[in-house]
Amino acid sequence: MGAGSEAQNRTVSDWLNHIDGGQLRLPSFQRGVAWEPKRVKSMLNTIIHDLPLGVALVLNVGDKEQFVSRALHTAPETGESVTEHLLDGQQRLTALYRALRDNDDKVTYFLHFPELDDEPRNDDEEVSIRVEKRWRSRQGTIRPIWADSPRDCLYRGLVPVRLLDPTHDEVTEWVQAATAHMDPSDDIDDFAEFKRRLAEATAFRDSIKNVIAEKREIVRHFNLPYLRLPATTSKDTALSVFVNMNTNAKPLSAYDIVVAELEGATGERLKEMEAQLDTELPRRHGFDVHRASRHPVPSLRRWRQRLCASHTPQHPDRLSVR
Repeated sequence: MGAGSEAQNRTVSDWLNHIDGGQLRLPSFQRGVAWEPKRVKSMLNTIIHDLPLGVALVLNVGDKEQFVSRALHTAPETGESVTEHLLDGQQRLTALYRALRDNDDKVTYFLHFPELDDEPRNDDEEVSIRVEKRWRSRQGTIRPIWADSPRDCLYRGLVPVRLLDPTHDEVTEWVQAATAHMDPSDDIDDFAEFKRRLAEATAFRDSIKNVIAEKREIVRHFNLPYLRLPATTSKDTALSVFVNMNTNAKPLSAYDIVVAELEGATGERLKEMEAQLDTELPRRHGFDVHRASRHPVPSLRRWRQRLCASHTPQHPDRLSVR
């Protein structure tokens, strides 16, 4: 990476705190979420088995941000001072953040514990990640319904990945809800029998908490290392490093670079300006969708194409993927 970078260690817990606190943000030229559930599942399996994952790259932020930035997808906008821009590792950290917060309405991630599974057909030998697709029915119900029922999940040996979030602790509440049916009823007259059943329920709850706690500790202390570029790194150098570390993704285009320069100069994000124009132009100019072919509103895409064609990066040789 070069003499200007410093290798650092950082736990999942610390990454989450940096994201929630708003200190870690994305340069706005970063693309949106691209990982499919299968890839997220693979990453989560790597983490719960405490295997190496990979290295991220951050750019330290000095007194002023070099790039207009945004929060990671679904992370809060805090308004706090930004200290780091995430140049590489966005997909991993965004996927991990969303899985632990369970805020993807299209999928829920679970841990499958074979020892907790009452279904005889499931004979897995080790703990693994399961993916359950979610959808909304015509009646507005999120399906499948069992995925939101702690008792039904536990019957299948499934525990929501969100219970591994080291910054939140819902384990006791979830386990209690999943095993409430095991509590002895008040109509049991035999005190010894009541005490025996209560002890069994308590012991079972403790065993569930223990297997979850083991994985929670792994996630809490799991190391996601990163390389750090100092705040004195030039914008051109940061972009060049970003491109060269993303050789497996779609290359950064001249348009992306121009957008980064434009946003840096104006202090506003282009996508937000476009959204505002899309909202305001029809209202201000009486745009009618049925008359669009006869009286079209100037295409923002056409303007972007012109912008890209008329500008080239200051150092195109640095920005090519090698």
